[in-house]
Amino acid sequence: MGANNGIITNASSGKINVNGTKSAGMYGTNDSELVNAGEINVAATSAGNESIGMYIDDQVSTIANTGKINVGKSSYGIYGKDVNMTAGEINVADDGVGVYSTGPSVNLSGGKIDVANNNSVGVYIADDSKNPQATTVTSSVDMKVGDTDSFGYLITASKAKTDLTINPTANPVHVGEKSVYVYSGAPQSLGGKIVNKSDIVMDKE
Repeated sequence: MGANNGIITNASSGKINVNGTKSAGMYGTNDSELVNAGEINVAATSAGNESIGMYIDDQVSTIANTGKINVGKSSYGIYGKDVNMTAGEINVADDGVGVYSTGPSVNLSGGKIDVANNNSVGVYIADDSKNPQATTVTSSVDMKVGDTDSFGYLITASKAKTDLTINPTANPVHVGEKSVYVYSGAPQSLGGKIVNKSDIVMDKE
């Protein structure tokens, strides 16, 4: 499904299966709006061949999710800039990413993100290669992070600041062994802030 200066919706009864590599289930550009209330399944891929559930490539298009996105190994659930999630769920397999954004806004006010083991990321904030900009992330999603080098929130943006506020979640956040809930590699000189108001449980067998 694609839009150029338009609105496309995957309704609550809809299902999109992304089976190929370097593919997208929903794509928008030129001030478009992508809305998912149904189900998107993104197949497992490999580094350099990643597929994406919902993808936008311009500064003014938006993504909204209230449905379910199942992300296969090494793939992405949402890849965009202005991202909103008010309900639903994102399930991320090994080496996958739930939400990838280069800003300016990520608002996750409801729903849940389940992050698998082995280098998986729930929410990934990076610099835009052409136009780095400050990013504000506000989140209240329930989250579970698996074992071994997985992250709940990963910030690598180093050219513009990221402000991350995690509000109280409905349930405690669970983080597996050898994994991290929030990590930022941003220089302190940018002035970004991280505020966590959720309860965190470090799981250990």
